[in-house]
Amino acid sequence: QYLNALIDNMKPKIIVLFGNISLKMFKDGPSILEEHGKQFNLLGNEFFSLYSLNYLATFDGDNKNAVQAELLKDIDVLIDTIKERHPELIKGEEK
Repeated sequence: QYLNALIDNMKPKIIVLFGNISLKMFKDGPSILEEHGKQFNLLGNEFFSLYSLNYLATFDGDNKNAVQAELLKDIDVLIDTIKERHPELIKGEEK
């Protein structure tokens, strides 16, 4: 309830959710394993889900490298999404 009021007052352009717990606060259904790197809208707010850094820390070796590469790819998608939908948020980009 407090979080919803905070979001309503701040009116953020995009909300980045790190990990499964934050994702589940706003969206039922698939876990972060299926939803990472994806954007969704809810009640007029734009959300983007990423793996949490704690999740990344649970891996080692090649597995960690693979998950890290996925996270970096997802961050690139997030940046592209922001550039496309909210260019005013990127330094040096025109509105």
